[in-house]
Amino acid sequence: MKKRLTFGVIASECSREYTSQVLSGMIEQAFICGCDLIIMSAMNNFQPPLHIQKQYEADIYKLALSDSFDGFVYDRNYIYNDDIVKETDKLLRSTNKPVITLDSLPQKYFGNVISHDYDAFARLAEHLINDHGFRKIYCLTGTKGYIPSEERLAAYLDTMKKYRLHYDSTYYGYGDFWKDSPVRLAKMIIDHKLDTPEAIMCANDVMAEALIEALQKGGIRVPEDIAVTGYDGYTDNTATDPWLTTHRKNGFDLGAEAVRKLYGSITGKNCRRVYNKPDDLIIGGSCGCSCVTKNTSLPRDRKMKKICEERFRQSNMLFDVMHCTTVPELVITLSGNLYLLYGWRRFRIFLTEPYLRMAGKSTSLRYDPSVSLKEMMWCDAAGNERLDTTAFPLWYLPEHISDARFPAAYYVTPLHINENFYGIAALSYGKRSGTYPDNYISFINYITAALEQIAVRSSSKRSKDSVSSDSTRLYEMLCDLRKNMHDFPEKDRNIDSMSESVNVSRSYLQRMYKSYFGKSIFEELIYYRMEKAKKLLAQTKSSVSEIAELCGYASYNHFVRQFRQSEDLTPTEYRKKVRGSRNSK
Repeated sequence: MKKRLTFGVIASECSREYTSQVLSGMIEQAFICGCDLIIMSAMNNFQPPLHIQKQYEADIYKLALSDSFDGFVYDRNYIYNDDIVKETDKLLRSTNKPVITLDSLPQKYFGNVISHDYDAFARLAEHLINDHGFRKIYCLTGTKGYIPSEERLAAYLDTMKKYRLHYDSTYYGYGDFWKDSPVRLAKMIIDHKLDTPEAIMCANDVMAEALIEALQKGGIRVPEDIAVTGYDGYTDNTATDPWLTTHRKNGFDLGAEAVRKLYGSITGKNCRRVYNKPDDLIIGGSCGCSCVTKNTSLPRDRKMKKICEERFRQSNMLFDVMHCTTVPELVITLSGNLYLLYGWRRFRIFLTEPYLRMAGKSTSLRYDPSVSLKEMMWCDAAGNERLDTTAFPLWYLPEHISDARFPAAYYVTPLHINENFYGIAALSYGKRSGTYPDNYISFINYITAALEQIAVRSSSKRSKDSVSSDSTRLYEMLCDLRKNMHDFPEKDRNIDSMSESVNVSRSYLQRMYKSYFGKSIFEELIYYRMEKAKKLLAQTKSSVSEIAELCGYASYNHFVRQFRQSEDLTPTEYRKKVRGSRNSK
C-alpha cells in the first residue's frame, strides 16, 4: 500500500506571529488532505551580520534531499540572506519535486500562491473617504513588480476612481516595505516639494510607523494635519503615538492554499478547503478616529503561552541540564521539563552515531546526509514513552517519525553548536495546528549546550578539572554581572565594557550568558528595567517621562514602546490597572 503523502516545509522564525498563522493554515489543510507535514525549521531568519551558530541552522534544509518527501512549501520571503536563499533554491530544484512558494516574485522553477490584498486595502481607503471625508489621499505602496504591492496600489487607484476623486502620478509611488521610502516622502512634504495631503495610505505598518515619526519630527501633526494608515498588522499598532490604524493580515489562508495547491499538483485532485475567520480593520488614532478602544485581554492560547514562558524563565532547567553527565541522564531531565512548553503532544530527540561514539575520540561532527541517527527520546504529553534505538540514515527521518494511524505534523530543528551537528529535535502538537513559542528556541539552546558539555566531559577527561574550574569562574562572574544589572538596571551598559570586566571576548560573553541564563544580556536588561518601571508606576507619583529616565531611557517613545511590548499595556494603562485593582480591594 502506498504511504501517505509527506510534504516538507522550508521555514524560518516559526515563532513569529505571521509565520505561525501561515503554518497553522498549512497544518490544518494537510490534515484535511490526509498528508504528513515535516517543517524544517531554522530558528532565526539569517539576517546579516550572520553569526556562525545561526548560519549552520540552514543545514536542516538539506533534509529536503530525502526521498521521503513528495513536494515542498517554501517560505522564501522570510529568509533574509541571499546566499542561503540561492543555496536553498538550488537544493529544492535538485530534488525534481514540486515546490510552492508563498507571496514570492515569479520563479522559473517553482509554483506560487499569493495572498490577495485588494479588497482589504480598498476597505481601508473607503474608511478614509466615507468615515472621515478625506479627498486628497496619497498612497505609498511596496516594491514595484511585487504582486502584493501592485494589488494594494490597484485597490487605491480603483477606489479613487470609484468616488471620482482627483489623483495624478504625484499622489502615489513605490516604496521598499522599509523605512527609507516613507522618510523620503515625509521630507518632500516638509520641504514643500509635494502638496500636503489629507491622508497617506502605506502598504505596510513599518512604512506607516516610519512616516509618522518623520512627519512629527518635521512639525507635522498626525492625524490633525495628515492622517496615516498602515497595513499587515504585523507590529503592535499601539506602539505608535497615535495608535496606528491598519489592517491585520492573517496568513492562515495563504498557508492552507499552498498545501492545497501542492496536493492538487501531485494527485490531480481537489481537496476541501479549510477556512479561517476573515481579516478586519484595526482602528487606531492615526486616521483621526476620536474613539479609540483597544481590547487588552489576550486570547486563552496566548495567555497560556505567556504563563508557560514566565514559568520557563523562572525555572532551573538550564542548571539541571548542564549538570547532566550522560545522554540518558539528560533525557530524564528533559522529560521533567517538557511541561514548560505549552500545548505540546510529542517530543523526540535523534542523535548522530558519530556524536554517540565520540567519547575520547577526535570525530568529525559536520552535517552529513549519509550519517545515521538513533532515537534517544520519545515521549508524549500523556506520559507515555517508547523508543526505537535502531540506527537509520538521516534521509529516512521524515518516514521514521510518521504515524501509521493518522496524519502528523512535526517541527524538526537541528541540535548543533556552530558547525558541529549533534542531531535533530522533533516537536508535534498532535491533532492541533500549534506552533512553537519563543521559549522553545531557548529550550533547544539549552539542549545543545548540555550536549556540548557532555561531549567536552567525555572527550577531555584529563583536563576535566581545569575546564570545570574555568567554567565555574566564568559562571560566577556572569552571576555577579547579572546581579548588578538587576540592582542597577538604569546604568548605561555596552558589550565592550562588560566583556572587559569578565576578561572574555564580546562574542563569547554573549554566547555563554545566553547559554547559562536563557536570555541575551540585553533581553535580561530590558526585563529588569521593566520590573523597575512597574514598581515605580505602582508605588510613586512620578510622571512616565521621569520614570523612563530613572530606568535608563534617553527616549520617552522608546521606553513606552518597550513597555507596551513587554506588558501589552502602556505605562499609563498599567498604572491605572494596578491602582484600580488596589481600590477595588
